[in-house]
Amino acid sequence: MVILYMLGQIVGGILPGLVLILTVPNAGTLLSTSATPNPAADVNFLQAIVLEAVLTFFLVLAVFGTAVDRRAPKIGGFGIGLAVFAGILIAGPLTGGAMNPAGDHAPYIVFGPDNAHILIYIIGPIICGLLAGLLYNAIFLPKDEVK
Repeated sequence: MVILYMLGQIVGGILPGLVLILTVPNAGTLLSTSATPNPAADVNFLQAIVLEAVLTFFLVLAVFGTAVDRRAPKIGGFGIGLAVFAGILIAGPLTGGAMNPAGDHAPYIVFGPDNAHILIYIIGPIICGLLAGLLYNAIFLPKDEVK
């Protein structure tokens, strides 16, 4: 399911970029220069990876705790939105608070400009997203709910 979810995220991030190419003049320039996050000048590569990793870890825990776990109160949208809101408030000025490499970097996939920072938004979120999912599955989900 993780692979299908990742593919869905990538396709869901690319399709809007393709629609914009067909409907908005100069969409390629706009998306490739202003639609993707980059770290602030005083944030180094490792700091940015750690920030994005920690944000993604808590976002994935919020998803599992409010939307995946059948015992959770039905506040999935609120809980997930609150985690995204907090992540953007905390890291927005530092890394852009992306937490989702597929959605935030789809313009680079569509338009192909060189982005030296793209690894920041892939390494941290994928590693800590998987870690959070495994942790929640191992510790919090009842064994009869694990598929």
